Amino acid sequence: MKIGTRVVKGVDWKWGHQDGPPPGEGTVIGALGEDGWIRVQWDTGSTNSYRMGKEGKYDLKLADPLPVPQKDTLSDSEDDDTISDVSKSHQPASLLHNSCLLLMKSLSIYIGLYADCIPNQAINALSGLLRSILSTVYGEAQTKCSTASLALPEWLSSELHHEWASFSFIRAIACSSVMCSSLSTQSWINLLMKII
Repeated sequence: MKIGTRVVKGVDWKWGHQDGPPPGEGTVIGALGEDGWIRVQWDTGSTNSYRMGKEGKYDLKLADPLPVPQKDTLSDSEDDDTISDVSKSHQPASLLHNSCLLLMKSLSIYIGLYADCIPNQAINALSGLLRSILSTVYGEAQTKCSTASLALPEWLSSELHHEWASFSFIRAIACSSVMCSSLSTQSWINLLMKII
């Protein structure tokens, strides 16, 4: 078992209520030693070591993963063929990452739908961010004066392009004349011509 693995009491448990009230989950905080013992911190805050092979006994077992929502069968998502790792999807960093992506998608859709009522600075900021992501992904050299404040690392731009800032998504949010105008500037046209 790796550090960070979620566990509950197993078949050979003999330690009373050290795991706290049900469901009694804990997190592995120490690697499995050669002696067959592993250290766990329970959600109650207490810590102790338990047998994982010592004397042929297993005091712990893996906690049941949280249910994963089923994907829609009619999804138009570009990443339908990717399989989500259940244990990875519930880690705090992964949850924050997914929350930020959903926030960016939601804000973009909102700005696309209601661009007539939104300040031009917000529309231009979104347009500039999208252009910066695409220009990094498709290899356009960024000049210091044009997009230095929006320069993103290449790995981040690639991930954002794959997860959020795809051409189909940009096309979908261009549903008002103000948003279309912001996505039709000379810098956008130059970028698109270089991509083609």
